[in-house]
Amino acid sequence: MDDLQDRKSEVKRFFKKLISSKENYLLIGILVFAFIIRLYFFLKTYNQAVWWDAADYLTAAKVLGKNLMINYEWDPRRPFLMALLWGLILKLGGTEVWLRVTELIFSMFAVYLTFLVGKEMYSKKVGLIASFCLSVFWLHLFFTNRLLVELPAMAFWLLTVLYFWKGYAKDKGTKYYYLFGLAFGLTLLTRGASALMFIPLLLFVFLKDQLDFLWNKKLWVSVLIAIIVMTPFFLFIQFKYGGNAVSSYAGVSEGRFSQRMGLSGLLVYAKFFPTYLQTAFLVVFLIGLAFFLFNLLLSFDLIIRRKEKKLDADLFVFLWVLIPYLFFSIMVVHMEPRYLIYAFPGFFLILARGFVEIEKITNKYHKHLGLAIIVVLLLVGGYAQVQYANQTIMAKATSYQEVKEAGLWIKENSESSDIIISHSVPQHMYYAERSVYMIDFQDDFEEQIQELKPKYMVVSVFERSPEWFYQYPANHQDLLKPVKVYTQGDQPVLVIYEFQWQS
Repeated sequence: MDDLQDRKSEVKRFFKKLISSKENYLLIGILVFAFIIRLYFFLKTYNQAVWWDAADYLTAAKVLGKNLMINYEWDPRRPFLMALLWGLILKLGGTEVWLRVTELIFSMFAVYLTFLVGKEMYSKKVGLIASFCLSVFWLHLFFTNRLLVELPAMAFWLLTVLYFWKGYAKDKGTKYYYLFGLAFGLTLLTRGASALMFIPLLLFVFLKDQLDFLWNKKLWVSVLIAIIVMTPFFLFIQFKYGGNAVSSYAGVSEGRFSQRMGLSGLLVYAKFFPTYLQTAFLVVFLIGLAFFLFNLLLSFDLIIRRKEKKLDADLFVFLWVLIPYLFFSIMVVHMEPRYLIYAFPGFFLILARGFVEIEKITNKYHKHLGLAIIVVLLLVGGYAQVQYANQTIMAKATSYQEVKEAGLWIKENSESSDIIISHSVPQHMYYAERSVYMIDFQDDFEEQIQELKPKYMVVSVFERSPEWFYQYPANHQDLLKPVKVYTQGDQPVLVIYEFQWQS
């Protein structure tokens, strides 16, 4: 009875503390606002078609959760944490809508964690501003409505930063080292590209402690925990495909980075920042970045010699945003906005610091002028972000709809053992739940279809096929009969052909 009373007292104290601070009111307001925006877009898009990468993870989820027997090949660069989670939901009877709910949860979690990280590294004010910026950030809103792993990985990364800072940077307790290792392991187990984020962690540790970090046993234990978390996936890949599982996971063994944009890519990504941030946020970010760079350059030698520890947070955040920017600009052959998604909580911490500096300067002239400017710029910047998110989300809401409908039609009009030829491989695997093959070379086509005896061949403008593939049905009308046509306006965009095999 006493234990129950103690627990009730603890709960009361928690809620009393929660409502006693105006910052907590603001945080609750931000989280409620973030949820309302995300729920609005969720209700608009929960039935939209999935894209290639999403279909790949979702097919894996069906293979794991529904024991789907198809020719699915696991990509070593796609770790299976989300596939396991989604597979479990499917096994328990959940539908795709429930899978989309997990994205909404991770999205909200990231907004909250951005506040915690900002508060831990700087102040509640910085955390609140950064979390608000992420709550309205168009790219974050866009991917909240996509069944991809970027948002879950970002949430785990923010958890990694929070525990890393509490454990290593502030030395608040050994448990935070271990939680840091667990969180980073989950980050790695969610998305392969997150391995890149080991570099800012390592650079910060080295710059802070030089080689002394080698004798930090707690740090090594945290690394070991991360490795243990990743071990099941590495073993799975090792036994399934052989070779070096770690290099396969990193993509090194496939020559993934043999083609790249090089230094010109720096400008490619830089030119996209007005779109990333929109005008109001961009201006404040540049102000914050100027203060960041000025402080770091002016005091870099003091930071290295541990004479100045107040700028440790600035150093880490700068590395956090710099490494992904350099890597994806230089080492990858094309630009995609989502590649930098890990870095944006860091960008928003810099932006929040810009707001704080603006407030300091303007408060010299009037006590509340700085606060008024912050509120106005956040409202203007937030409106621009949500408006751009709405345009982008709704413009893409019907993309690949014909591919989805074709897959569902095939599922209804075929047997589980039937085989499909298509260049939308993962989408048709996911929707049709059939084995799907992509045949790129005409010289191999005749031999392979005779061996596979497929039931349907899908020809579409999606995932562009070789020219001969489009011409093949017209040149073999005795073999292929069109059974379903999907159009946009009067223009055919996808045709399902049925093979006319002789008995």
